[in-house]
Amino acid sequence: MGRHEVLDTAQGGSMPVLAVFRWKGDPDALLAAYDRELQHAVPRQQLHRVTHICARAENEVVIVDLWETEEDLRRMMENPEFLRNLEAAGWPSEPMEQTYQVHATIP
Repeated sequence: MGRHEVLDTAQGGSMPVLAVFRWKGDPDALLAAYDRELQHAVPRQQLHRVTHICARAENEVVIVDLWETEEDLRRMMENPEFLRNLEAAGWPSEPMEQTYQVHATIP
């Protein structure tokens, strides 16, 4: 049986969160905006983001981030420099966003 880490938040610890961002549309146009966004350091240099994955499908792009806490995710999402860069990247649509409290991780 595989080993996994059950995250203990009963002692007042912060709960890690999984953030999923999904854009519908032409994946080539969406990935071009993603590439423009990542030319700036702000989206790449997030100390409390554990992992970041960007993937494409036939008619969409999805980004999945694991954050140490929801507060860390919100801090980035409200950062004026991050927001300016996001707008300058020219995403052709708004993402659908969903966050989940993490129960366990498996390395």
